[in-house]
Amino acid sequence: MLYAVLVELEARFPISVSIPFVLTSSDSYPLPPPTTLVGALAYPYLRVKGQYSEYLDGFSPAKELLGKVVYASAGVASMYTVSRTVERVLQAPYLQPHNLRSVDMFYTVGTRMLVYTDALYAFYVVNDPDLVKCAYGIFRLGRKESLVSVSKVVAEPLDKVLSYETEACTRFYFPKKISDNLLGPYEEIDMPVLDESNYRGSTKPLTERFVVPPPFEEREVCVELNNEGAVVEIATERGAVGIPIPRRVKDGDAKWWGLE
Repeated sequence: MLYAVLVELEARFPISVSIPFVLTSSDSYPLPPPTTLVGALAYPYLRVKGQYSEYLDGFSPAKELLGKVVYASAGVASMYTVSRTVERVLQAPYLQPHNLRSVDMFYTVGTRMLVYTDALYAFYVVNDPDLVKCAYGIFRLGRKESLVSVSKVVAEPLDKVLSYETEACTRFYFPKKISDNLLGPYEEIDMPVLDESNYRGSTKPLTERFVVPPPFEEREVCVELNNEGAVVEIATERGAVGIPIPRRVKDGDAKWWGLE
C-alpha cells in the first residue's frame, strides 16, 4: 500500500541547501529538493535500525530509502524570504599539500543564501509504514544548522486523497512536465531526483525541472495539469493543501522522472 505523508515543520533556523559542488560561495535551493527530503527522513529511519554510518560503500546511506520513497516534495505554509550571509568556510580538506603548511590557509570567506520561513511542509509518498512513524524524527533539512521541529504528521492511504482534477493551486513544487499551463508567480529550477547516482557524489547530478513557488510572494501557483498529473488533497489545521504529483506515482513508480 502507498501512503501520502504530510509533515508539518517549524523552522527554528534559516534553511540552506547548497546547489551541489560549489565549495565556498554558493546559491541554495529555495526549497529543499527531493534528495534532501529523503536524507532528512533517512536519518531517523536508519538510526532506529542501528545504522550510524555517514558514508557506506561509496554512497550516502540515505540511498536505502530509494524505492521505499516513491515521491517527495516540499512546500511552504505562507510567504518565505531569502537573504545572503557571510561566513567562515573550512577549505583545508580541498587544498593541495603544499598549501597546508600555513594555518592561515585552512579557512576562507564565503557567502551563503539563506531561506527564512516560520513553517513549511515535507510531503512523501511511501510504501513502508515504518517511514510514517520515523517522520516524527525529522529534525533538520539540509546542513546541520538548518534545524526544524515536527509539529504534526498526517498520513493517509494515497488512493484516499488522490484526485484527478485537472486544475490546482499550490505552494508545493512539482515537475513541470505534468503541467500544460501555469498562472501566477513561479520559478523553474532543476533539482536532483531520487536516483542512486545522486547519492554517490556524481559530478553531474541527475535532475528534473520543477515549478517552484518563488520567495517574497503570498500567491499560490495555479496549474492546469496534463494527463500525466494528479493532485493529492490533504486537510491541515491551516486549511486544505493541494499537491500536484506525477500520475505514475500512484502505481508505485519511483522512476516517474524518466517519463518523456
